[in-house]
Amino acid sequence: MRKISLILGCLTAILYGGLNRVVAQDLPVYNQFYFNPFLYNPAFLGINEGTEINSVYRQQWLGIEDAPINSSFTLQHTGNSNVSLGLTLQYESAVLLQKNAFLITYGYKLPLGHEHSLSFGISGGIGRYGLDLSQIDTSDPALQGAGSNTYYADGNFGFLYDNRRWQLSFAVNNIFDANPYSQDNLSNLKFSNLKSLMGSVSYEFLFNNPSIVFKPYLLYRTGGKDFQQAEAAGVFYYQDKIWAGGAYRYQSNPALFVGFNLLENLKLSYSYEFPPAQFDAVQAGSHELMFSYHIGSKVKRRELEERVAEKQLDKKDAKKFAKIRAAQKLEKDLKREIEFEQKGVVDSVAEVDKESVIPNDTLIVGLEEKMVEKSNEPDSSFNENTVEVLSKGYYVVIAVFNYQQNAVRFQAKMKKEGFHFKMGLNPAKQFFYVYKISTDDLEEANRIKLTYSKIKQFSDVWIYKME
Repeated sequence: MRKISLILGCLTAILYGGLNRVVAQDLPVYNQFYFNPFLYNPAFLGINEGTEINSVYRQQWLGIEDAPINSSFTLQHTGNSNVSLGLTLQYESAVLLQKNAFLITYGYKLPLGHEHSLSFGISGGIGRYGLDLSQIDTSDPALQGAGSNTYYADGNFGFLYDNRRWQLSFAVNNIFDANPYSQDNLSNLKFSNLKSLMGSVSYEFLFNNPSIVFKPYLLYRTGGKDFQQAEAAGVFYYQDKIWAGGAYRYQSNPALFVGFNLLENLKLSYSYEFPPAQFDAVQAGSHELMFSYHIGSKVKRRELEERVAEKQLDKKDAKKFAKIRAAQKLEKDLKREIEFEQKGVVDSVAEVDKESVIPNDTLIVGLEEKMVEKSNEPDSSFNENTVEVLSKGYYVVIAVFNYQQNAVRFQAKMKKEGFHFKMGLNPAKQFFYVYKISTDDLEEANRIKLTYSKIKQFSDVWIYKME
């Protein structure tokens, strides 16, 4: 009795045209639209490059007799150029209603930069609509001729913006206006009013562990005022080998799915959609099985490997810089100067405040041969008991002064800026030397000299040998 009611209901809808568009031409609903988005938008053609075969089978309301069945088969190929070609076969069945479609797709990818592109796709083909009346008595005059097959033109086009981590797409379905119950569809070909639209967006979230990726999806479809549908899904991927997630369709039922790689190029994904509230049996849920076989380069896998490599390089660099920082800590006297150099704080030649300089004094930065003749005016601030006298060795000299007072002020000014220098008297020349270190090792002195020569205000630092 239940079966008869379902059949009569479908036949009534057919006779009065109630299922004209929804059954005949609108795209089928799949929970795992992320698995092969090419089914919904031709612009996704060849998104993974190479040659790819996808197939999906959906059994709705398992356990309910004559419940809807959807299945699709797609073949995609992308060569060395930006052009892609695709083929789609679709089959739908609901009680007595059956639909078959065959589409050929052309796609083109326009690179916009290193990591983003704009893709276009257009599909065209032919569809067949018919009834399976083998289970009922067709002697009724009302059903005579109902089993005739009708053919119609089908097609869609779409756009896709791909920025490596996020994708934005838009598609128009049912390009052609066709009545699945009319025999004049192909002879009187017309464009539709383009009411069947679809848009989607997705984003790829990365974690500290580059092997784990989370990707949420949003999908919206409309067929005019009588049909609007929104859906959201989220999928966790592990090394692109295992994935799991869930989806929810507005005013419908939630679904869960899981997938994995059976082989290097073979993927399998399964989805279970919970049954409607009016169905008590657990088996009344919807089951969906998808598989994909890929030949050639795999963009997603390559991008994942690149991310893993980048993370590994980052870790190596972190260890490398840690060793450098440890070495810098050992150089306590140089730590402040290196920080100034790295931060770009030091950008001008240090000078003693002009108002504090004793007249007729000379500030020397550079080779000693550049020094001018010192003043004959005595230095009243000089005290040979408090100033260091240079001894034998190598000195990394920053500046030379005639007067001790100016050397002291210069030394104090540098200290405020984070540079710690020493001061000493050259008794043979009666000059006050401001220097970084004194050593018997010429190699060590040269190393310190090279370090300070990289700092702009000390670019003329030199080594003075005290005999």
